[in-house]
Formats: sequence, structure tokens, C-alpha cells
Amino acid sequence: MNPYTAESLEQIWTGLQRKSARSRRNLPVGPDGSRAEVFARNLRANLREIARLVDRTDRTGEPAHTFAPLLRMERPKRSGGARIIHIPRLRDQVLLRAMYEDVVSAAARQGVSLRTQSPSRLLECFRADLTPGALVLRTDVRDFFASVPRERVVACVASLPTAPRTGPLLAKWSETLRARNQWMTGRDRDAPITGLPPGVSISSCLAELWMSGLDAEMRDRTAYHRFVDDIAIICTSESSASQELDCLSSRIRTLGLELSPAKTSIHRLESGVPWLGLVHFGDRVLIEAGRTNSWLRRFASIRQRAGEALALHDANKDEILTDFHRAIRAEITGRSSSRPAWYAATTDDAAWRDLDRSLHAIIRSLHRQAGAPPPTGRRLPSIHRAIRARLRATQHSAPSKADQGQRARCPSTGATNADQGRIASDGAEPS
Repeated sequence: MNPYTAESLEQIWTGLQRKSARSRRNLPVGPDGSRAEVFARNLRANLREIARLVDRTDRTGEPAHTFAPLLRMERPKRSGGARIIHIPRLRDQVLLRAMYEDVVSAAARQGVSLRTQSPSRLLECFRADLTPGALVLRTDVRDFFASVPRERVVACVASLPTAPRTGPLLAKWSETLRARNQWMTGRDRDAPITGLPPGVSISSCLAELWMSGLDAEMRDRTAYHRFVDDIAIICTSESSASQELDCLSSRIRTLGLELSPAKTSIHRLESGVPWLGLVHFGDRVLIEAGRTNSWLRRFASIRQRAGEALALHDANKDEILTDFHRAIRAEITGRSSSRPAWYAATTDDAAWRDLDRSLHAIIRSLHRQAGAPPPTGRRLPSIHRAIRARLRATQHSAPSKADQGQRARCPSTGATNADQGRIASDGAEPS
């Protein structure tokens, strides 16, 4: 099946729109300023034009489709500094997503999973491997996406049974990859991109493809877990942790990557092991300091948008309040964020009660602005109730550890972006 027909691309567009609706965010606007509603007005014509250019070749034999520069944006990081993301123009978002789906499907046919697995599933696997007295080696790949040798990983795609046009499209994308800063115009100011551009769907599966061999080797020898560039290896002693670090460092170097010394450490389970936003002990799981503030900013952003809508003279206050509460519920129940499922393993009720108090203050402030009475009692949405409900459901449905061997429950996993994990951001291309 050709993934680049107008009909196939329309299915891709519909999927992007559905994800955008679930997250209650518009598709991000790329460097050409084209918005989803404008693109959709002439959707069939736009998709037919993409399909036509993909099917044609230029005088050099490459696909005639030309990839525009990516819009380079910065987002503040919780730990300080800025996270860089890249946004393609809308027509390239559609095509890159089609390329992503083809590469992922081709890899799956060879038994390699490049699909996103939720952090909650990874945490479940990780905790299942923890034993009393365990030590955990924590490390991180330095400048992961920027360090992946793009030409080498693009060449690896040639070994997959992809559609005939995917390889040439990917090669052209890699050869012409450029970034344009916000508020800049003119190709003379476009800058080349090193490695893989964070925030773009195709980057996530290429990064996972590049790491898949390492994952298979390490899982054959140890209790190894990885989420994007964040690695945790469960060991029985300091000497075994040192051996695993040497082995991992050697294999990472063969991939053209490097571990971060500043983020490499050994943790004892009885003292707490920080991984994926949680601190793990043998008998309990706590949320890392500052993580609730990060989640609270999401609710504050929803409130800000609703407040701006209320400030309009012709605003329909009842409709705005209804949409506001719908967005809050979507966030709490996990329809627009992975955080509820991610944090369901925590046993720290106090953190969720504190977050509820802040959330309820946000809700009351919006109702005061609208001149409407706020909900009270059980009518107030509760993160604490949602987390507890998820935890009970997980405990009820979880299979016994005695029925599963070590790591048997944890398949090869993919990375994630677009509002999940370390490469996600509000403006990133959905993936």
C-alpha cells in the first residue's frame, strides 16, 4: 500500500486533528504561518499537491517535494535553561507523519517496536524488577538528539521494508534540514541542524531505531530500562554497577554518543531512587520535588486562556466556564496528558491534596471573574480522587509478579514527544 496517496494522507490529517482535539490544542503553526483552519479549507487540493510532488522526481532523481525550514522555538525547562523544539510547516507535518508511520510499521514487521510506550508502563516494568537491597545505576545520554549521527541512522532505514518513496524522502529531508528562528525571515538566516531535530515525529522513531540494538544487547544481560535518553540499570552490588556502566559506555560510544558524567550516579533502593519524576523506595513511591508545580502550570495555562476569553465583551460566560471545566477534567483523567497514569504509582497522598487546594483556588478565581458561584464539595474536580482511582484500578488488574520472569513484561519501547517526556513541548508536532 502506498502511504503517500491523497487518500492515505487524508487519514494522517484526520489522525493529527483528533490528537489536537483530545489535547485541546491547535496544530502548531510552522515557519510559513499557515494555520490548520486555513489548510483545511482546501484540504483535498493541498493533499493532492503533496501526493503529486512526492510521486514526481526532479532532474536529480529526488522526490520533487521540497521540505521547508523548521521553526526553531525555545521552551523554559523546569531545571533551568531552555528546551529547543522544531515545528515543520503544516504540509510537512502531514508528510513527515506519513513517513513516521511507514518507518514504524516497517520496523514492527522485523520485530522492532518504535512506537511510544507510556511512562506509566515503563515505571511498572521498572518497579517489577526492583528487589530488596537493589542498587540502581542512573545515567543519561549527553545531548541525545543533537548527537545522533543523522546520516548513519537514515542509512539504517534502507534495511527496513519501507515503501519505495520513504527512503528517498528521508534522504532529501536530512540533506536539506535547516532551522529558522522565530521572527526571522530569509533563507540566508536559516541554520543547519546537527543530529535530529527535537519535536518532530520522524526524529523520535529514528532515535529509537538508532538505540534499538543497544536496548536488545543490554536487556539480554541485565535489568535495563530506558526512556528516551534516561537510562536505569538495576544491579545487585557496586561492582556489578561499575561493570554495567563500563559496558554501557563502550556500547554507547560505538553509536557515536556519550553518557553524561554529571547525570551518572548509583542509588540504593533504601535511600530512594529518582527516575521519571518519581522517587522509588522498596515500599513506597513519592513524587519528585517540583513536579507538582510543573503540572500546576498546566492548569494555570487553562485558566489563563479561559480568563482571556471572559475578558471579551461579547463572551458567553456559561460556555467559557463549561469549556474550562471540560479541559480541567480532560487533564485530570488523562485525555489530554499522560501525567495521571504516570503518577498513579505514587503513594504520597499529601502531594495530591496540596495540588487539589491550588487547583480549587484556580477554579474559584475564574468563577469570581465570571460572576458565577463556583462548584463545591464533590462537584469540585479532584486530582487526588483521580490518582487514587487509577491506582486502585492498576492494583486490581495487575498480574502477579510470580507469573512473570524478569523483564518478560517489558517489550522493546519507543520514545515519545508532543506533550510526553523529555522532548515534548506545547508547540511540538503531534506524534
